[in-house]
Amino acid sequence: MRKTKYVLNSGLAFSESGDLAKLSKLAKKGWLLEGISYGGFCFRLVRTEPADVEYSLDYRANVSEDYFELFEAAGWSHVVSVENIHIFRAPTGTKAIYSDEETMTEKYDEQRRLFGKYAVWALVPVVLLFLVLMIWDAGSGGVWWNVMLGLFMIAAVALVFTGMPYLAFMYRLWKLQK
Repeated sequence: MRKTKYVLNSGLAFSESGDLAKLSKLAKKGWLLEGISYGGFCFRLVRTEPADVEYSLDYRANVSEDYFELFEAAGWSHVVSVENIHIFRAPTGTKAIYSDEETMTEKYDEQRRLFGKYAVWALVPVVLLFLVLMIWDAGSGGVWWNVMLGLFMIAAVALVFTGMPYLAFMYRLWKLQK
């Protein structure tokens, strides 16, 4: 029997509650979250005894030991951190880490600002390269046109991976304010 299992996540910016609920269901089947693998795209689970737990996450940069002790005192044990994403686990029924609109807004607003900066830095080369490609005749460009097209495609991918989370956090903030 396998002792480790990898489960694709839906993207925490897009489906935070869905992914955390999926982890709770898997824990009831005896699979506890151990880490995050494959560049953040998969949850790494280990085989254990079935457990009735729930998961929660927080986004914080530059955390100290006091930060983790605060959650520990509230009944949440730290499971894994990847950059500024921290996932915690607690027995089902433990008071939620974020229980009011103000702290939820703070949580998502910090991420919105962070991804907004990244998205702007990705958007600028996309726009500039797009303009260059539109002005430059593809038939006469040859190798340099293909290089610019390749750079445009790389910048566009960077924009997707920064712009989409930015929009997801904007949507969450909008829903909180409704």
